[in-house]
Amino acid sequence: MIVLVRGVGDVGSAVAHRLFQEGYAVVIHDDPRPTTSRRGMAFTDAVFDGRATLDGLCALLAEDVETMRRLVIEREAVAVYV
Repeated sequence: MIVLVRGVGDVGSAVAHRLFQEGYAVVIHDDPRPTTSRRGMAFTDAVFDGRATLDGLCALLAEDVETMRRLVIEREAVAVYV
């Protein structure tokens, strides 16, 4: 099952992290310039830097739908799509 989480802030990141741990494939969606003040404590950095790690789990920015699909299928990381 694929779950779409809206928002790369601290709440969305915590939800995505838990869902991934429970075995779900996770895509986080947000605006290209998310408004968050908690960089370094959420998957927000993936939007700006292409990658973020939160408590040992990696989130990768999917530049296109095909990359997002690959990340979801392979479950190598949480996919971040803007």
